[in-house]
Amino acid sequence: MSRNMTETDVETVIEYMNDAVRGDVESEAYSQTLDSWADDRPDDLETLEAAHDDENSSFQWENVGFQKENRGRDRGDELVPMTGVEPVEEDDLHELAHDFAADYLTATIEEIRDMQESTDYSPRQFVALVLDAADNTPEEVAAHEMDISVGNYRGKLGDVKQKHERAENTVSVTERVRA
Repeated sequence: MSRNMTETDVETVIEYMNDAVRGDVESEAYSQTLDSWADDRPDDLETLEAAHDDENSSFQWENVGFQKENRGRDRGDELVPMTGVEPVEEDDLHELAHDFAADYLTATIEEIRDMQESTDYSPRQFVALVLDAADNTPEEVAAHEMDISVGNYRGKLGDVKQKHERAENTVSVTERVRA
């Protein structure tokens, strides 16, 4: 499938994806970021680790991540890195932590895109699937999140159902033939 999942669609998937899958995605992205920094920026990684161990530092690994932030009335929300550091207190450390959090956010976005790409669903069908699987998300809210009509949202869910059934049939036939 094409790899044209928009930032907005990725943000929607991250927001509505069930906790277990989101945890797996974020864990993999975090590990990739640590590995990348260990290879490419070992001194900076060591600085962050030392700051984490320093009781006088505000830096904590647990506070590194990302959150949705409002960009203004006409631009909506976007995901932004969270550093886990007070910028006024530790300027250089804040910059390092921001770089790490930004890399972690980028890795998370790529994990979501890779997940979608590994399916037969289009990017928009994948978003519809995630919204449909989210607990207590009315279809009006889901359609609004996707910026489409309720009818269009229902059509995407119909496409998802057809592709899922076809995939199940493919597995069934393959297993019967190989048996």
